Amino acid sequence: MADATYDISDMIGNTIYATIPMAVYIHADDSASPDHIVPAGQPIGVLYSWLNPSASYDRQELWFMYWPDDMDQPYYTKYGPGYNFPALAAQGVQTTQQKADAAALAAKPWYEQAIIKYGPYILGTALIGVAIKAYLSRPPKASNNNL
Repeated sequence: MADATYDISDMIGNTIYATIPMAVYIHADDSASPDHIVPAGQPIGVLYSWLNPSASYDRQELWFMYWPDDMDQPYYTKYGPGYNFPALAAQGVQTTQQKADAAALAAKPWYEQAIIKYGPYILGTALIGVAIKAYLSRPPKASNNNL
């Protein structure tokens, strides 16, 4: 899942974690200095929004925007390496592939959905039943009573 991709809009409202020390900024522009560093493994914050690159705002990169609990001033991080995106799965965020798979399944008729969803369980149960029946119907071993 290292190469899983997420839609940014699906990440809104979820906690983003740092995998490396992450610089946090008060202003989202390329000339801003970091305000503080979030240590690796710690939460950066709950993602509130994002800012697209904009030459008029001195942003050449995508920025993530976080709004603190005390409703003070928002803070920002530059998009790039150092985010623990797999931690989003534990928060219920689906990857773009998972969403595409769910949409493809939903587009199938109900009977195909049932076969895809329950078929492996039915087949597994049938195979176990055949194996048990074969085991129970085998001939008894001849006893060796030569005493």
